[in-house]
Amino acid sequence: MNKMTHTKFNLNNFLMSLSSSLDNTIQNNKHNTKYSSKRVAYIALNIASAQNLEKEILSDIFSYSIIFANTVAIKNINSFTFNTQNILKNKTINDIVSLAYEIEQNLDIKNNIIVNKDEIISSFSKEQTSTLFNTISFWYDLTSDYQLPFYIFNHLFDFTLELEFEKLINLTQTINDIIYSHSRRSYLQSIANKCKVVCEFYGFDSKDTARMIISSNLINIGLLHIPSNILQKETSLDSNEFGIMMSVPYHTNSVLSQVFGFDDIALLASSAYEKLNGSGYPYKTQANNLSLKNRIISILTMYQALCEKRIYRESFSKEEIMKILKEDSKDRLDISVINDISKIL
Repeated sequence: MNKMTHTKFNLNNFLMSLSSSLDNTIQNNKHNTKYSSKRVAYIALNIASAQNLEKEILSDIFSYSIIFANTVAIKNINSFTFNTQNILKNKTINDIVSLAYEIEQNLDIKNNIIVNKDEIISSFSKEQTSTLFNTISFWYDLTSDYQLPFYIFNHLFDFTLELEFEKLINLTQTINDIIYSHSRRSYLQSIANKCKVVCEFYGFDSKDTARMIISSNLINIGLLHIPSNILQKETSLDSNEFGIMMSVPYHTNSVLSQVFGFDDIALLASSAYEKLNGSGYPYKTQANNLSLKNRIISILTMYQALCEKRIYRESFSKEEIMKILKEDSKDRLDISVINDISKIL
């Protein structure tokens, strides 16, 4: 494997790590049961295992289950590294995951008990269901959020592959698009494009450039853990709401640190709101522990936010952005990086 152009990557692990975050973009069902893509995956895997499907299919069924309800992910399905070609046209996989999703949409969970289990079972024909639905432990498993990942991985084999960085960039761009869609934000040019230009200016090698771009795409995954009423508020946030918003990089680090081989990406992405004088968040990291990469990510994050239109304000021009950044540079942002960015963006 050429480590400058490829990296080890496991789609099942990646999507398991992001599953709870992605679930926050899906509405509760008609019984007000919170959506769980892991439940969809577990149901689907049990159905598939009962049919003795190949291990490659099981792997794809899991990953497909995690993104099945997300319209942005499905629209960009080709960015996901499935074993199956044209997964949207695979009838076996779609029938199984659709059935699992339908069950999830009908679950009425109260006090950690599925109160309408018998009703759900009776609503399907015998051809659609299997004896596993009549096993009480199966239904108990569905209410065990902590244990579900362990139950799921009992069905899966390791399909870690050597993935081109360019494909991983495309995948994380889809995740970034999901974040923007959920938070009702939009951009004319993504932060990833700006990050690439800056990395090339500083002479970063292809590996470092790719990992910087991936990090920039995932900076705000923590936004998926913020209530919609805060994300979509049309006026300035009060102190309590801003305190909740400050948890974004913490959640980002918590999610990305679960992904195999993403240790550096988790640290970079979660450092986006740190400041040189230690006044940033969530870790109040001081300047001596903020590398050039950290400083670039921090400035680009602020630049990107300012050039985007918000519900409560218009976007800023480049001249206005540079003025704001330079005013904020006193002990907080690296003025030399700001000056360089002013020339190249």
